[in-house]
Amino acid sequence: MAAEVLAAYRTKTSAGFRVLAQKAAGDPDRFVRALVKAVGEEMRASDWAAGCAAQVLAQELAPDDAEMSDALASLFDEWVGIAAAAIGPSADRRSAQARALALVAALEGARTLARTLRSAAPFDAVARQFTTSGAG
Repeated sequence: MAAEVLAAYRTKTSAGFRVLAQKAAGDPDRFVRALVKAVGEEMRASDWAAGCAAQVLAQELAPDDAEMSDALASLFDEWVGIAAAAIGPSADRRSAQARALALVAALEGARTLARTLRSAAPFDAVARQFTTSGAG
């Protein structure tokens, strides 16, 4: 059951990442702001109850379940790859990958903090840290 949930979640979220990357049209800051806004709005609309299925499964099943760990790693790698391509036009590949990994990690942490604080402040902080203008 968890594998099916993760597969459906991956399809939905990765498609969302791709749409945001396409709309950003090579503008890394626009991509970051759009991604952070989308996740923050999803949390706010759910009254701070929405979470990340991948994060929950990672906390509950990985690393004891090697198959699930591999599926989760693949999902996170996909998100990082999409984000790296979106933020990478002005950076070298290695730098874009590292920045994208940090962005995904920051968003996962922001979800947890936003739920606890019942506030979009963690998402605003991520946007400020990951855009060149520092504006969310």
